[in-house]
Formats: sequence, C-alpha cells, structure tokens
Amino acid sequence: MHEPSPLLVDVVNWVDEARNNPVEYRTRRATHIILAAIAKISPPYTMYLKGGLLLGLVHNSPRATTDMDFTAAFQPREGIDTDVKKNLNKALTRVIAELGYAGSHAAVNKTAIFPKNMDRPLGNADFPALKLQIRHVSTFYGQQKTDHVDIDISFNELAPQRIDILNIGDGIEIPAYSPADIVAEKYRALLQQIIRKRRRRQDVYDIDFLLQAYDFDADLMVSIHRSVVEKCRSRGINPDNNSLDDPEIRDRSGAEWESIALETGALPEFGPCFENVCQFYRSLPWKGG
Repeated sequence: MHEPSPLLVDVVNWVDEARNNPVEYRTRRATHIILAAIAKISPPYTMYLKGGLLLGLVHNSPRATTDMDFTAAFQPREGIDTDVKKNLNKALTRVIAELGYAGSHAAVNKTAIFPKNMDRPLGNADFPALKLQIRHVSTFYGQQKTDHVDIDISFNELAPQRIDILNIGDGIEIPAYSPADIVAEKYRALLQQIIRKRRRRQDVYDIDFLLQAYDFDADLMVSIHRSVVEKCRSRGINPDNNSLDDPEIRDRSGAEWESIALETGALPEFGPCFENVCQFYRSLPWKGG
C-alpha cells in the first residue's frame, strides 16, 4: 500500500452549495455529521469510504448517492452491531456540537447483519455486511424535519492497495478508496454479476467516468490488475483478459441503463461507455493476454 497523502475535501462548502434545495441540504448536513462521527470511532472501528458518495463528494461524479458505503478494517464478530451502534451514537452527539449544527440530532435508528439467517457464527462468514440506518432530525424555520441515511459496512474485503486520506476539515480525516481501487472493485462487481444474478449498470458508468477523469499510468495499471485478480479469486472467479467478453455480462451491465438519467440528469450512450470499460480492462498487464 502506498503512503497516503491528505486530500482536502471542502465538505462545509459542499453542504452550503445545497442551501436552495432543503431536502438535499439536510441530507448533506447529515452526511457531514456521519462522516465526522465515523472518523471519531477510528480506531478501533476504522472504515474505508467507497461507493457513490465518494465518487460525488471527492471526484465530482454526477452520479452521487445519499447512502454511504464502507469497507471495514476490523473483523466481524458476534455483537459487533451493538458495539458499533453504541460508539457511533456517542460520536454523533459529540460531532453535532463540534461542527456547530444547532438544532440537529442524529442516532442509529436500525441495525441489521447480512446475509440474514446465517448457519454459522458471524466471525466465520465469508463476506457479511453490517447495515445501519441513521435517523437525522433537524429544525429549519421553526419546523422539525426527519431524514434517514443508510450505511453499508462490508467485512472481509481485501484492503485497498492504495488509499486516499480525506481531510474534511477541523482535523477530521477519513480513509477512502483511491480511484485505482474503485476501478478494480467495480471490475470485480461486473465479473461477479452472473454468479450473483445481479445487474450492475452503475459500475460501467462509474468506471467510464473515472477513466475519463484520471490518467492511470503503468504502475497504477499494475496495481489495478493485481487488485482485480485478487478480488475476483476471493469470490471464486479466475479472471483473464477476455472475461468481459461474455455476452451475459454486457446484457446485465446494460439492463436498466436508462435509469442513469434519473441520477445524473443525462444519459450517455451505453455502447461507447461499455467498450471504453472493456478496452481498458483488456489493456491491463495480463500475462499472455
């Protein structure tokens, strides 16, 4: 893993940019509070930010999401849901005062472990996840409003090979997936679609966006290739340079593509996006490829 250097992310300005949209403004305030609280409980509950929020907040993707996705750097065990809830609730109370969000209150509203009804102890599960829902209550113009933010914490994922440290102000730092690790994670998700019977149109969009936003040099391409192989093998998949050529992967990736417009306000053509994603994948340093 490379030595991370802090990346300044002006979350306060990001929140203020939404002042003319009351719902989005409240959600962004809640997001700021939650990110700061998660930073407070690290360690021992260190988590790497990933997913749509990271893409929108840090990389300016139009496909920003309101839910929050993390990979846990700590191990799952019985009672982890209760412990995370307890510590996060304490931190939420603290950071609301520290950030100056008067009239706000936030607490964990729900917790759930997935998959449900596991036939073995949580510590022995392959890739469990802890799902939280945060209830955020705020007062604007004398009216009290309630919003909910969903958090998904994945366990037993391979640690990112490269991380970004996000400095969100006031000395608060959050570790996050680097663009290279986001790309590798999303290639794994694309290749896993058939096994999991999923449709992943967002991954094609996100990879294509990052490929246009960043230049990945030879060292980064080696890192992406290594990460793709390791992530896939951990899921029982042995990828090669032709793996994305499976017609079913294309079909599943393009299903519900039109819904991208609901998230971004625009609809890029699927064909060119998918081909760009495939070309980059094939150009990774596959031995004998």
